Amino acid sequence: MDRPDDKEPQLLEPQPIGLAPSPKRALAALGGTGLAAFLALGLVLSGADDTRHPPQEQAQQQQAQGILVPVAETDREAFEQALEGLQLSKLDKQRIRAAVKEGQLDLGLLIAWDWGDQDSDVVTITSAGFTQTVTIQTTPTSITIPYDGLGVVTLTGVRSGRGPITVGVVNAGEPLRLRGLEIGESIQVMVP
Repeated sequence: MDRPDDKEPQLLEPQPIGLAPSPKRALAALGGTGLAAFLALGLVLSGADDTRHPPQEQAQQQQAQGILVPVAETDREAFEQALEGLQLSKLDKQRIRAAVKEGQLDLGLLIAWDWGDQDSDVVTITSAGFTQTVTIQTTPTSITIPYDGLGVVTLTGVRSGRGPITVGVVNAGEPLRLRGLEIGESIQVMVP
């Protein structure tokens, strides 16, 4: 009679080095208890029980394409208001205006907030070679961002009142809590 301990180990399939397992295998490996914990963690990270996320009307304004709401140059009033909202020098604003006119840059609005405590977290937001320093609050704020064809926005932690720097953004119309940042730590978000 064979006991399970008497059987020789079997190689199920090769595992590529440095690659994460498929989501199907990862869920199978979690089992019942692990799966419940994984789903609960997802609800916490998504902010499902958090009342400090953007109001529904702000989230609905966000384009389904990503983290930025494009500002059309043809809408002169909205464009001028967005350009003035840049926390950059007059010279940088003139450069951005010229680059938008030449089709090299676009302007977009990033809706961001502090998803943790109201402790005056400060981040720098860098995109298309321009860096703005922004204090984020628990109330969502629209921040004008110039962006280019590379589509990379980098958020870097500068200061926190306590604990990690906690930034939330609206992505495709839904609130998204980014992982907490330490001072000097950066996270990049792609703009489609």
